[in-house]
Amino acid sequence: MSELSCSRPVSLVYNPKTLLKSSCTNGLPTPPSTSREDDKAESIHIRTIVQAFKQHRSGKLSVDDTPKWKRFTLSPNEYEQLERVLQSDESLWGYVHDKVRSDYFPSTQRFVIRMKSYLHEDFIHSVTNDIGRQLERLGEGQSPSARFARSIRRGTSTIEALDPEYGPHTPDCFFKVQRTQIPGVVLEISYSQKRKDLPILADEYILGSNENVRVVIGLDLEYKGKEAALSIWRPVVEVDANGKKFLKVEQVVTNQAFRDTEGHVVDSGGLNIPLTDFANSATLAQYQQPLVGEIRIAAFDLYTYLNEAEQEYLGLQQQRFTIAPMAAELQKRKRSESPGEEIDTSEDEARHPHKHVELSDSSFETTTIPSDNGIPSTRVLRSRARKTMSL
Repeated sequence: MSELSCSRPVSLVYNPKTLLKSSCTNGLPTPPSTSREDDKAESIHIRTIVQAFKQHRSGKLSVDDTPKWKRFTLSPNEYEQLERVLQSDESLWGYVHDKVRSDYFPSTQRFVIRMKSYLHEDFIHSVTNDIGRQLERLGEGQSPSARFARSIRRGTSTIEALDPEYGPHTPDCFFKVQRTQIPGVVLEISYSQKRKDLPILADEYILGSNENVRVVIGLDLEYKGKEAALSIWRPVVEVDANGKKFLKVEQVVTNQAFRDTEGHVVDSGGLNIPLTDFANSATLAQYQQPLVGEIRIAAFDLYTYLNEAEQEYLGLQQQRFTIAPMAAELQKRKRSESPGEEIDTSEDEARHPHKHVELSDSSFETTTIPSDNGIPSTRVLRSRARKTMSL
């Protein structure tokens, strides 16, 4: 199984040389233009966000010492101001694009900035590698199930919502079948700041994709203790008393522990993902025979992957790993800049006279919903929304 070439964190903008856009399917509508008085009144939040990113970019704010799931609430005018700020600083935009993953919740007017952590990255790497190895084994042979397993790819790029009432999200990892737009399986690492938003995030993935996302898996790493648990969400169809059908999200596994508060393994059922979870119904219908096979990761394996990630992270923090010393007689010769390679800061400042504001490492919350008349409006929905179905 190969990885998607686009597996990278994605911020709310794509190209600093073009008009900034949200990663929504049709692009977030540009809010009404604001006056300079509005900018002055609303710039405090923006400056706070900018300062946090400046500190992080300069190394003064450690990723591992700061919350990984930061929320901000911004008005539509403030969001537009944030777009102008990012557009004015290509260097900052590049930093955010490379280092930050993001989530946008139209239902709650929330934009979340995710900061990567070595511990979480190491753990999810082990889990997804295990899934990948099992998919390779399932892909051996020429059966329909084997051909299907070989078509599955892994990635971490932004998932675009098909429904404009839901926002784009950049998961910790996903698995999708070739020639499909939406992944079937989404994995999220949860922790203290993110835990309460995970059910809403599952709604966003499943309802926003019109149930093309078939399963959302949450692996909760408890920071206040050593407990770690598994949760799973799936789409279900609910019929009310009038026979009307609704698509909703149901948590089918709730906080199933694989490590207890004392740090011991819990002999639970582990993680089981049927092969059919990796694709939508339209893709599965292309196979003449039912697909068989399942991904199984035992609770002990999840426990082991987490312990190994923690040990690696602790070793890095304590700087106890081996580093080869440079020979004492060696001297470093730095690469000299030629005149043509020098940066003309005066020319850069001339092109960007207002290049002083930047995006931060916090999470902010803002949501603009497109309307039929082209004028954006804000909207707050119920967190556990149901979706009417015409079946």
